[in-house]
Amino acid sequence: IVLWVNDALVNLGPQGQMGVINIGFGFVCQRMATNILTVRRAADGIEMNIRILGRHLAVQMTVPSSTNGCKGSIGLLSSCDGDPRNDFQVNNEGYFLQDTSTVDVSRQLSQQNIHSIFAASWAVPSSQSLFTAMYNYAGLGEVNTAYASGGALRLSGVGLLSRPLFTFTDSSITMQISYKPSANGGTILSYATSETFGIVDAEQCSGACTYRLHIAVGNTLTATDLSVTLGQWNQLTIVWQRGSVVNAPSGNLDIYNSVNGVLSGPFSRPYTTSLFLPGGTLGVGQWALSPSGAVGPSTTFAGLVDEVRIWSYELAPADIAAYTGAFVLPTTAGLASYWNFDGEGIYIVDLESSISCALSTSTCLLMPVNALFGKPVFVFSDLPLSRSLSLAMSFYQATYQSLDFRTSAETFCSALFLGSARPMTSLCRALGVAMRQYYYGACLLDAASSGDTNMAETAANAYGDFCDSALSEVTEWPTRRECNSFWPQPFPIYYRDTCNDTCYFRDYEKSTNTTCVCQA
Repeated sequence: IVLWVNDALVNLGPQGQMGVINIGFGFVCQRMATNILTVRRAADGIEMNIRILGRHLAVQMTVPSSTNGCKGSIGLLSSCDGDPRNDFQVNNEGYFLQDTSTVDVSRQLSQQNIHSIFAASWAVPSSQSLFTAMYNYAGLGEVNTAYASGGALRLSGVGLLSRPLFTFTDSSITMQISYKPSANGGTILSYATSETFGIVDAEQCSGACTYRLHIAVGNTLTATDLSVTLGQWNQLTIVWQRGSVVNAPSGNLDIYNSVNGVLSGPFSRPYTTSLFLPGGTLGVGQWALSPSGAVGPSTTFAGLVDEVRIWSYELAPADIAAYTGAFVLPTTAGLASYWNFDGEGIYIVDLESSISCALSTSTCLLMPVNALFGKPVFVFSDLPLSRSLSLAMSFYQATYQSLDFRTSAETFCSALFLGSARPMTSLCRALGVAMRQYYYGACLLDAASSGDTNMAETAANAYGDFCDSALSEVTEWPTRRECNSFWPQPFPIYYRDTCNDTCYFRDYEKSTNTTCVCQA
C-alpha cells in the first residue's frame, strides 16, 4: 500500500505494519488494523479514517470546528456548525453549489436526497463524480471490471513453494490452478514427496514441433493432448482417483484444462504408486525438488497465477465445469487448502488454515524474498470470477494470535451481528443473513489483525449506517446503543451509560466515558 503526497509516492510497508509514519506537511499515517488507516495532523486535529475493502475505499474525515480552514467550507469538509444535514449544498437540479450565498434548503443533504438526487444509481457519470478513477497504475494490471478475483501473482523466473502439507489424506484429491501464461514452457504446478510430480508445458516434436502439457513423474515426461492458450486465463485441474485395493497405492490420474469456460480433457493415466501422499511440498510455477534428484524442465513458467485450490475428493467433470469462473468461499465443503493471492506480503495465506504463517506447521506459500532475479510481483487480477452478495464476506479471513483470543473474538462479533439480544441486531434483522455475515466477517478481521475486539467498532458503525439508510422502519441510528461496547475507542456522537446524550466534537482522551468534553 502506498500514498501519494505532493506528487510523490510514500510507501507504507507490508500489510502487517502497524507503526506511525511521517508523510509530510505535519501529517502522520498509522495502520490501525489490517485494512484501516488513519491520517492525522496534531497541529489542528484534522483526521481522516480510511477503510480498504478490496479495490474500494470508505473515507471518514474529521475537522475540528476550531480549525481556520474549516470555517465557511462546505462539501467534504462540512460547514463545521455541528449539523451534519447541511454539509452538502446543492441547487434545484441537485448539483453542488460553490457559492454558499445561494442555498436551497430543500435540496441539502438528507438520506432521501443522497439516494434520489446525488446517487440515484451507484454508476455515477465521471463528469459528476467527486473522484477520479485510475486503472493500471504502475503496470499492476488493474482493469475496470466487476470481477471478484482480487489479486494475482506475476511470475517470471521463480515460483512459490509450500511447507509440508497435511491438509488432505492418502485418498482421492483434486488440485486446481488458474494461470495466464505469457510464454510457453515451464512448470505450472508440482508436488514433491519421495518423487516429484508435475504438470509442465513442453515442446512435443512429431514432424512439426508444438507445445503440449506434459505429466512429469521424476525425469519421465508423458505428453498429453492438451495445450495452453497464451495471454488467456487457463484453469488446470488434476484429479487423482485413489485405487480401491487396501494397501495398494495405485490410482488413476485425470488432467483437464479449460480456457474461457471451455473444458478440455480428460487425459487419463494409471499409476502404480501414489502421487499425492500427505506431507509433500507444493510448487506453484516452480518444480518442487525431491530426494530423487529429478530437476524438472530447464525453462521456467512466465505469467500470472491465481486461485490455487486443493479439494479432499475427486471432482467430477460437472463439478469442474460448475467451479470454472465461479468464486468459492473458504468454507465450501471439501476444500482442503485454498490460496487466492489477494493479500500482499512474504506469505500467501492458506484460507483454510488459522495457523500463523510464521510457524513451521503453517500451510502458507512462501515468497522467494531473496531471489536475485524474477521476484514474484502482486498485481490486480482480471480472472473472470463472479461473486454473489452472499459470498462477500470472503474478503475477511483472519489469523488469530491464540485460540483463546479467536474464541473471544468470535463470541464478541457473533453477539454484535448474528445474535438477537442486542438492539443493533434486533433493529437491523430485516437486512438478511448475508448482510449480517458480511459485517460479522469484517468484525473478525479487525479484531484478529489488531488483537483487540474494540477495533471492531468500525464494522459496527458501517453496519448501523447501512441499516439506517436501507430500512425505512428504523427511526434511530442502530449502532447508537453500542456506544459503550468499544471503550476506549472513540465513538461518534453518543455517550453515557444509556447512550442518550450527544456531543459532536468529543474529546476522546478522557479516562471515563461518562463525561463528554466538547471543543469550543
